[in-house]
Amino acid sequence: MQLSEIENKILECFRSVHPKDLSINEIAKLAGINRLTASKYVAVLSARGIIVLSRVVGKAKMFKLPSDYAEKITRPAESKANRMIKVEFLKDYLHYKKGAIILLEENEAQELIKTRFAREITA
Repeated sequence: MQLSEIENKILECFRSVHPKDLSINEIAKLAGINRLTASKYVAVLSARGIIVLSRVVGKAKMFKLPSDYAEKITRPAESKANRMIKVEFLKDYLHYKKGAIILLEENEAQELIKTRFAREITA
């Protein structure tokens, strides 16, 4: 799965405080990005299962790396490669515009197809 620069910044914030959780405001401050941008990317990372909602404190949602995070980073060679799927975006999505066609790993493509941001292109 290819992550954008901002997604990598956000993940680095979580790695630096692991196993603690962070609010959107804390993520924005640590990553040096706008709060709305952080919120948008956190929603995407959460939908992909890269980060998880850990608790709600008042109006603040707290996120953290999943419990199997340490297992994933200690055994990266064991993960098998997913097949690639060609998709066309039906809506603007992060840095992709509607109509853009790209190749994505199967699990990421399926998530976007399920949420109707993209459709699979066959042939």
